[in-house]
Amino acid sequence: MSIQIKSLSDFQVIERELLVEKISFLGIPAWGAMRVYLYYAALNLKSVERPSITWQNAVKSLFRQWWRIFQRHKYWVLTSSDQRKEIDGRWVNALDSNDDLNNNALFIELPNPTLKPNPKSKKVVARIWFYLFEELMGRLVTPFVSDTGQKEYDEVCAKLNLSANFLSFKRKFVGQFYATYFMAKWQKPRIVFLTTHYTNMPRIAALKSLKIPVVEIQHGLMSVSHPGYNPIKCDPKLYPDVILTYGETELSMLKQSEMKDDVQFAAIGHFYIDHLRMANLSESGIPKKEKRLRICFTAQDAVGVEFIDWLNELQQLLPDVELVLIPRRKPFKWYIENGLKAGISYFKADTYHIIRESDIHSTVYSTCAVEALAFNVPNILLNLGEQAEQHFGNLRFPATPTWIVNSPAEFVEVLSSAKFKDRAHVANGEVFFKSGFKQNLDQFLLDREV
Repeated sequence: MSIQIKSLSDFQVIERELLVEKISFLGIPAWGAMRVYLYYAALNLKSVERPSITWQNAVKSLFRQWWRIFQRHKYWVLTSSDQRKEIDGRWVNALDSNDDLNNNALFIELPNPTLKPNPKSKKVVARIWFYLFEELMGRLVTPFVSDTGQKEYDEVCAKLNLSANFLSFKRKFVGQFYATYFMAKWQKPRIVFLTTHYTNMPRIAALKSLKIPVVEIQHGLMSVSHPGYNPIKCDPKLYPDVILTYGETELSMLKQSEMKDDVQFAAIGHFYIDHLRMANLSESGIPKKEKRLRICFTAQDAVGVEFIDWLNELQQLLPDVELVLIPRRKPFKWYIENGLKAGISYFKADTYHIIRESDIHSTVYSTCAVEALAFNVPNILLNLGEQAEQHFGNLRFPATPTWIVNSPAEFVEVLSSAKFKDRAHVANGEVFFKSGFKQNLDQFLLDREV
């Protein structure tokens, strides 16, 4: 009998109930490598419109420094081009903060939707090359690889009312493992950095079999409702050796997870937050505020029309307040075409600059809620689908200046409440984003004598 999944805790009940640990490929328990994908499929999140890589961009990205694939490198960095931030005309990755990494790491980037021009990193190649190797390896090798646990896998899918293909997971796992294994055995990187361990688990297993350390550097949300950071029955072979977080908040959460005995955790900060803390606001290019308050809303592609309805109603309820929409991958035009009313502002400016120059920040469950606190900007979060509560309930006032509301009318009530008006800055930005990212990264590498 299938059940309706509404939260991570619902999904974890099934994980604990069924023998998912019996699912394995190459003799490696593989549940950890598939659970996040099955969880989001079970939530039935609708596909969203987002910029996709065109064949022109794919070709340009493929042949950007293509010869680097055939050279040896001291480090690898498995990441995405959208992790770069533009600083002084250069597109910078967090790990460029260290000179050794900047000069000697191979940045293997997923074009999103294309590789950034003028990157600060010396060596950048498109991750499409690795995907091609993995696909080829998976198709060649999978027929000769044994597996276990299809019965248990089918039981999971029956519970979730899914028809996900066991063979496709096997081919993906085997392809990623062997392509990474042979590439790493040849190139011998000293450390591999990546941004999401839960989408790289077969690659991690290959690297750890070669005794190559794997370090995850936080790139986005880590919360008690994120399936990637709250594993159940996952094999330690699939975990990174170290996870470097923005601040102490994530450390506290991770130390309560099943990873706590197998992974090291350390707070390192955020390179771009450090940059903005010292940046001159007058250079942001954002118009001066003309109304009583400016409230910015960071959008998320998985949250669509209902989010637009809230913005439209808030515009009616708060005529003396400037509402600013910060789109993610969907363009501002998409929101207009889907019913966003005229009068809601849009600035072609950096997300963090807009947050810094706003009086209040709002979102559903974007990590910008935490980043706003680093700039002492309070949050009023939109609890659509109870996602804000699931991800950020621990931040609710008085823990931090964060309120969670269930309707536009409640949003207005919070604005006029005595607690909001008299709030103290109870959140210490250092708790969420440790300062001194460059120094912390340098020390991390120095401690490992690389």
